[in-house]
Amino acid sequence: MPLQAPHPRTEPERGKRWYALQVEARSEAKVRDALRARMRSAGLEDALGDIFVPTAPLSILGYVFVELELDEATRRIVEGTPRVKAFVGEVPASEVESMRRVVERGVLERQPRVTFRPGERVRIREGPFADFTGDVEEVDDSKQRLRVKVMLFGRPMPIELEMAAVEKQT
Repeated sequence: MPLQAPHPRTEPERGKRWYALQVEARSEAKVRDALRARMRSAGLEDALGDIFVPTAPLSILGYVFVELELDEATRRIVEGTPRVKAFVGEVPASEVESMRRVVERGVLERQPRVTFRPGERVRIREGPFADFTGDVEEVDDSKQRLRVKVMLFGRPMPIELEMAAVEKQT
């Protein structure tokens, strides 16, 4: 059996905590790379831990999660990074770990095909957003994916999900 790389650490190092950043949708990887480069050039790379960009099946458009030792200098670098819209706030490490598990595991089971339409109310059945309700914004039948708007951190947030991960709200 080939050796696998160890799972990235989710529990923060001493002094580091997880934070959510709102970024321009579909620029999450660019923000991740720019943030690493900016922290390195400022000599603050030790203050930066892991950066988590959720991917399929849990694509959270417009959000990046950063493990960071927050102070005035690091906050200024984060907020000054191109394409970062807002520093949303702290996120429990357990939520980041839960999101990582969903990304690693993926959606293993396919449910019978159900038709969804924009504007319909749905309930998320699995993953870190299980039991959240939201409104369907976009349907991609060919990929069996939906974009659902839920309220997170007091803001509407679009989340891309597998159709099998949601059910119609009755």
